[in-house]
Amino acid sequence: MFPSRYSVHRVDAQVTMMLSELSKEQQDVARSIVHNHMRKNSTGSEPGSPLVNPSPKTLSPGTPPLREGLDQEEIYRSLRKTTAEIQNYSYETLGISQMSIGNDIKSDIGILEERMEDLTIRANFNSRSGPRSLPPYTSVNGITETDSNGYKSLGEWKESDIIKNIFEKCVVDHPTPVQEKRMLLAQLIDMIKQGQTESIVQNFKKLLRLLIDNLNEKDTNTQVIVLEILSAIFQSKELKDCWCNFVELLTLRVLNAHCDEKREVVKMAEATAAAMSVCPFHTIVTTLAPLIQTSPYPPVLGAIKMLTKLIETNPTDVTDEHLSMIMPGLIKVSAVLLRTQFLRSIHELPLLFAVDVAVSTDHLESAVRKSSIFCMVALYKAVGEERLSSYISCLTGSKVKLLRLYISRSQQNASVPTSPKNSAS
Repeated sequence: MFPSRYSVHRVDAQVTMMLSELSKEQQDVARSIVHNHMRKNSTGSEPGSPLVNPSPKTLSPGTPPLREGLDQEEIYRSLRKTTAEIQNYSYETLGISQMSIGNDIKSDIGILEERMEDLTIRANFNSRSGPRSLPPYTSVNGITETDSNGYKSLGEWKESDIIKNIFEKCVVDHPTPVQEKRMLLAQLIDMIKQGQTESIVQNFKKLLRLLIDNLNEKDTNTQVIVLEILSAIFQSKELKDCWCNFVELLTLRVLNAHCDEKREVVKMAEATAAAMSVCPFHTIVTTLAPLIQTSPYPPVLGAIKMLTKLIETNPTDVTDEHLSMIMPGLIKVSAVLLRTQFLRSIHELPLLFAVDVAVSTDHLESAVRKSSIFCMVALYKAVGEERLSSYISCLTGSKVKLLRLYISRSQQNASVPTSPKNSAS
């Protein structure tokens, strides 16, 4: 069945509207692509295409060969093909998609049909992207990210475009507005959660470098988004083979984020550290144990918290070798804190010095001391008192009492989880 004069003219008008929003150079490219498609799809047709020439002459009964090669479906397919190539324009060296060079147009259309079978042509084209931009959260030919046939149905084509756009615009010295960078990076989270990871796997090292660079930037929201991406990476089974070779590096970066002055970043860093519980236990322990013994506050606090979460998640992985690596650092932290407390109690110290010590250790005592005790409690629950006894004997009497108090509370909370007040007797 032949398309009606009205339907062809309507599609013609839609394309004209879309092309009018492009630059002169892109309009020429688009017209060239459409002409090429129409010559291949029509039998004995003239070089002109009704999709780019609104003249009624192309629809006259005097050109039956053109009408025979252009039914309604072919018109729509060609329009979709042209749209895809225009969107890919910025990534081709010559400005024309490689899909149009030396390939059978019917094969190309078949591939697009599989990936975009639900995509429909809309009368109201709303293309807001510029000639050099692929859309981060902008509409593509009227299709928005929230449409039912949007993100998922675009498949690998959409995925690869996002990655290319991120590499182009999210490098730290690129003049892209910070808000746009955040929006682009945030799309990675959805891609990973939806299992669209092929392009990420192929470009993982380069992407990881870009993420770390952005994590080092001092934009709080960007740092939070990067940490969310890292959490999603650790939670993705498809990406495990990618990050397993960078555990030490990622551990140090996440630990460094624990030291940020912004609470939002610290909170997200803690969540990322929790997600890292899937990492090889021994690798994390060998990375964190020396840091606990040598790092100042606040890095030592982040290291202890990360280690505690790792032990709680993998209690059966704790060996005597791990205890010998972990406990000396925890005991050393406690000893340093006790010596600091002792110095503050000596009245002979100059008043100014005493005030300085007090100011620098108030928050440290309440945070690091409790965290070290919580880590010991996690170890106690993992290996039992017998294996831990030789280390506990190195603690002072007050520390042993405090440790046993927290162990008792932990056991009571485990047996009566809905009544935490019962454990505070």
